[in-house]
Amino acid sequence: MIFNTEPALILGAVGAIIALAVGFGLNWTGEQVALTMAAVQAFLSLIVRAKVTPVPPALDTP
Repeated sequence: MIFNTEPALILGAVGAIIALAVGFGLNWTGEQVALTMAAVQAFLSLIVRAKVTPVPPALDTP
């Protein structure tokens, strides 16, 4: 799933798509764009956190 492998790519793509949509006539305010980007970034940061957080090694106990 692309969410698990490239969250930064998705964030950049969403930003570019929103910028294009606003440029071509989507009547969003700056606040709406900022809130949308903040929501997407919050979601993707949870995925990034899960990917970079070290997992403690398993203990081999007999």
